[in-house]
Amino acid sequence: MKIIFAFMFIACNTFVAFSQDDLKFFLSLNGNLYLPFNSGKQTYPIVGYDKDADPKLLIGGFGIGFSVVKEWMDKFVLKGQANTSRHAYWNEPLEMKDANNNPLGVYIGKSVDYVIGTTATIQYRLGPKVALGTGIGGDFMVLSVYDFSGFGGIENQKIRNQHYKFFTPVVPLELSFYLNKVLLNIRYEQGLVNRYRKPLADYEKDHYGLMVFEFGYRLN
Repeated sequence: MKIIFAFMFIACNTFVAFSQDDLKFFLSLNGNLYLPFNSGKQTYPIVGYDKDADPKLLIGGFGIGFSVVKEWMDKFVLKGQANTSRHAYWNEPLEMKDANNNPLGVYIGKSVDYVIGTTATIQYRLGPKVALGTGIGGDFMVLSVYDFSGFGGIENQKIRNQHYKFFTPVVPLELSFYLNKVLLNIRYEQGLVNRYRKPLADYEKDHYGLMVFEFGYRLN
């Protein structure tokens, strides 16, 4: 964990060391797909429709952030980004009980996570406007909520999930398209550790991935 923070600290200070004129700043919007591995969860669509849900229009992952880009030598690009995002995914089945501990049935709702994500990457130029690279990053969990609204007759039933770690280190793989004032970015982030904290981590595993599609507009 200390190595992760040290790398991110060095990366941030590297950007700061360059003059303002060397840096390109982008404001970005993203859509994202949470990809759970080693768990019974399912991917929630970015935008979808479900006749059995209420509301029937499903709005999945999205967010807003900014990126900083620096040309390095002739073949490399240094890129850092930070964003605030909403991640959504279907839950594993959960047995609900009333105040007297009587079973109410098994329901499948969704989870919604609110996360601050940061990554720092070194990209290699594949062409004049295309670059591919990797680096290191981390997700900071702000809030996670189970949402059972519209499922099994339950309305507006939301439960806070406190089983996830506050910080999860990730490795990003990033493909970027630099088109004048526009930055198009596809990034896959792989979690490095089990997302669950103890005691749930003793028998539940979730080494999740996140696919992010970003549209950025240059500010300077």
